[in-house]
Amino acid sequence: MSFERLQRPSPSFQHDEDWDNEQDIEHAEPAVSIDPPRTVDEYLQSIRSKGDIEMKEDSKGLAQETVMEWKSSNPTKPTLLVSDKALLIREMMFGAPSDKDSFYVTVLIDDSTDTEIQIMINQFLVDSEKLILTLTPNSASANRVQDIVDPGAKENVLGNRVASNFTNTPEAEQNCGGYCYDAAKGRFNRAYKDIMGVDTKDITGDDFNPVKSTYYRLWSSQGKDNPADVAGGGGPGAIVNQGWGEFVDHKGIWEDGKLRPGAVIQTWPSEEDYKKVKTGSAMFGHSFIFLEYVRENNDPQGKITHVKTANQWGQDLFTDTSFGNYWIGANITASPPKENLPNAKTSASVAEILSGNNKIDESAAVDKNIANGKVNDLDAVKITAAIRAKTTEIKDEKIKNAMLGLNPDRFNIYFAQLVALYQLANGEKPTGIFDNATCMRLTGKNLAEATDLKK
Repeated sequence: MSFERLQRPSPSFQHDEDWDNEQDIEHAEPAVSIDPPRTVDEYLQSIRSKGDIEMKEDSKGLAQETVMEWKSSNPTKPTLLVSDKALLIREMMFGAPSDKDSFYVTVLIDDSTDTEIQIMINQFLVDSEKLILTLTPNSASANRVQDIVDPGAKENVLGNRVASNFTNTPEAEQNCGGYCYDAAKGRFNRAYKDIMGVDTKDITGDDFNPVKSTYYRLWSSQGKDNPADVAGGGGPGAIVNQGWGEFVDHKGIWEDGKLRPGAVIQTWPSEEDYKKVKTGSAMFGHSFIFLEYVRENNDPQGKITHVKTANQWGQDLFTDTSFGNYWIGANITASPPKENLPNAKTSASVAEILSGNNKIDESAAVDKNIANGKVNDLDAVKITAAIRAKTTEIKDEKIKNAMLGLNPDRFNIYFAQLVALYQLANGEKPTGIFDNATCMRLTGKNLAEATDLKK
């Protein structure tokens, strides 16, 4: 599907000749001059000559139209320099970006090289933090920008998966109930298996028995025989004890903003209560997953006012006194061995797919080494073709939704089907995004059905 520039109708008026005949010319209202709609070329010339964004009423719409025309098959479409892309991104990010702004900013970023993105940020004043927020945190595009800005963020592969697994779960299913530490532990364990390819219980011996399992005992803050340096630390202590994370103290969480997506948090009423738990006393606390910071006036450099979290009740906003004044966090530092990274990529990376990553490597997704030998050459050819077709359908659907004023990333059947194809490429059961009967109907139950799906 090609991009076509939206045509905005010119204002028209019905002229009543009798009006002039019946009205005294001395009392007639002066004619109102209405500027005709501007073209993309006129808008581009304006921002290029200014070297800055316009911030006019029609500027965002013209910036979106510019991207649409640039991506079209029109032989006279504009050529965008790096400086042009930066100005268009800044124009669409001005104020509160809409879903359409986010979509077209993503198009520009996905069609730019890493060097171009660095130039936009370092030379042409694109705010990297606001850019990541506009692209949607934890999306493939946002993570790419984060890696360019802060290469160390690549270490958070597992943490990002913890967060994205939750955010890509339907809201009605985010409230899992139960104990807080069981919910947080379950979310961490699921992501660990997604990325590392093994169950945590195969490493920790976690059988929900606090007598036998230090891992479970730390998560549930039970017992007095835990290692002294992690006792009382709840989930963060359990992760640090396994060598999978690093502690972040209360100041680091709230003043320095050091938490990364997917970090695990444990709170206690006070430091004194925390010390009592270390020695085996039972105290009321809370355990949950960190998603992102909320700052004053939505300023990326502003004071942290809340943290967005995932607990057993779903998504919540907490302040530094919610569920206690003593917070312990742990950023997840564990990452898969290099040989496991391709396997993790093909294992239903919902975050990448839902973010509309336009640079999916179809051949890598079905490589026999990646698939651990579970996919033969003939099946690989079928899956490659099906993945390419579904990727194209997703791109077309996103474009159509954007032109209709809808959320470009809203869920549709193609997302579920593409996830199933990635699962098949990895020799897994094609359960789709939500792993339920509905997804099985959408994706098919086997290779033949999944590679010959109808709308």
